[in-house]
Amino acid sequence: MNANIKRRLHIELDKYSPIFSDDYLHVSFTYLNKEVSVLLDNCYPFRCPVVFYNKQYISYRRNRIPKRLLQEYVQKNGCPCCSSMTCPDNWSPALGIVNILSEYETFMDTLKTYQKIRMTRNLQLPDDMIHEIITFLN
Repeated sequence: MNANIKRRLHIELDKYSPIFSDDYLHVSFTYLNKEVSVLLDNCYPFRCPVVFYNKQYISYRRNRIPKRLLQEYVQKNGCPCCSSMTCPDNWSPALGIVNILSEYETFMDTLKTYQKIRMTRNLQLPDDMIHEIITFLN
């Protein structure tokens, strides 16, 4: 891996105390108390890296998201695969590994919020009580 990519990785991940493999093609670190493992190729940053977050591959594929939550997400936000920065059409060298992790955290928080709303949708309670419950769950 060339020196520019090594320098970029050190700058980008410096505050996370990364552990690099000898060839710099594998990086491990902790982000928000979760284990992150990144597989890079010699085309980084021109090609999106493969990221494992908390030992699971970051993917927005339909088969990895509960169907009802996915339907609600698509209605409000569009296709998660196509709008994600990990999509080859959306990836840019200006983006980095931390951007991918931040976007994925936001996506998962959105899905959790949709689930909480679905859970309270059929309650026979006044709207202000439902609002308080949802606020408390967030």
